[in-house]
Amino acid sequence: MSSLITSTIRCILDLNCFYNLSNVVDILFKTILDILFPPFCAGCGKFGVVICLKCIERIEFNHLNTCLVCGGQSIKGFTHPSCATFYTPERFISPFVYSDLVRKAILEGKFRGKTFYLYETLADIAYYYLYEVGIAFGNEALVIPVPLSHEKLSLRGFNQSDVIAQVLAARFGVPFVGNVLKKIKETRPQSRLARGERFVNVSGVFQVSALVHGKDVLLVDDVCTTGATFLSCCRALKEAGTRFVWCFSLARAVN
Repeated sequence: MSSLITSTIRCILDLNCFYNLSNVVDILFKTILDILFPPFCAGCGKFGVVICLKCIERIEFNHLNTCLVCGGQSIKGFTHPSCATFYTPERFISPFVYSDLVRKAILEGKFRGKTFYLYETLADIAYYYLYEVGIAFGNEALVIPVPLSHEKLSLRGFNQSDVIAQVLAARFGVPFVGNVLKKIKETRPQSRLARGERFVNVSGVFQVSALVHGKDVLLVDDVCTTGATFLSCCRALKEAGTRFVWCFSLARAVN
């Protein structure tokens, strides 16, 4: 712990760190959190790390590329031409299977009030996976998180999709825009609904509140099950003039 404090102080004293005050604040904040709540591996409980190397090696990657509209296999996750409409996304990407360590990390961050460092770590791993498979974005791209309702955001204190989206935006060097999509209606929890009910539940509940005309969007969420939330968000974005939408979820629930 003392080495962590020492390295942080040295970094803060280094003039190079002052090019961005937010970096200094972020380092201080994370150092205080590490002192008050020392990290333990989410997989095995090892002290000092959020996820240890052994547990990272156990993460199950999702090698099944599917069309988000019909759920059938597709080349690199692109929407089938027969499924595509003006309102559907062009591609769906999800690097992890929603199981074991990934499932535990997402649930602990979302519902048990644990630190969201787990999201940041998984998002970093996801970035390197995307980089390896050749994912890249142009100058007109924006990274946009799937929003929470005001009630859920107040209850949870943060939007987990924001955390993931900010990491990916920083890594890819494209703008993160957190206020583009708004959830304008309260809905029942998707996890408690059958497949058909999920599509009805989120139909027409999202609204675009910023200029996205002509832009390409990477739409980010933590978990995708049926794709109902993504499809509803995508419809709102396309109606507002978005050019291309790629949907990214950290994990995919595989039946």
